[in-house]
Amino acid sequence: MKTCILLSLAVMVALNGSCDQSSRDEHGAAETETSQNLSTMLHAATSLENTKWIFQNFAHNPVTDSHADVINLAFGDTQHNTIVYHGRAIVNLYRGQMEIDAKKGLVIKTGPTASTLMGGSEADLKMDDRYHDSMAKATFFELKDGFLYFYLGDKSDPGTEIMTFKKAE
Repeated sequence: MKTCILLSLAVMVALNGSCDQSSRDEHGAAETETSQNLSTMLHAATSLENTKWIFQNFAHNPVTDSHADVINLAFGDTQHNTIVYHGRAIVNLYRGQMEIDAKKGLVIKTGPTASTLMGGSEADLKMDDRYHDSMAKATFFELKDGFLYFYLGDKSDPGTEIMTFKKAE
């Protein structure tokens, strides 16, 4: 009986140890992926300096053709982890800063963002709001084959909305 209890305890300890190791492995993999994503964005940030991009569309919930190709986004200087940007939504001009933060990923700074307050049709103003709201949700960006992609959530989740921009010529 004592042998059976000791054997059961040994099995439980061994299983618990393997679960802990599995948990540590998954946590370490997540930290490695986050570190790689930050490294990718930091490297790409210097490539954004003094470039202009034309909004193409959203991947999962596209806009009408009349709103595609109108919105633009341009980048100024990159200092440390901060990227200055400006552009035109459908109606209004805007400017602001985004920051690559070691813990939070991409952070669109909403405090100092500035926008003009011109009037327009209800549909155009709603698109302006959608564009700004979406940009504020961006957590990661990448450059690939002449396109700029902003991920509005977890990059590894296939359901995450993606904003696509094409480099202006």
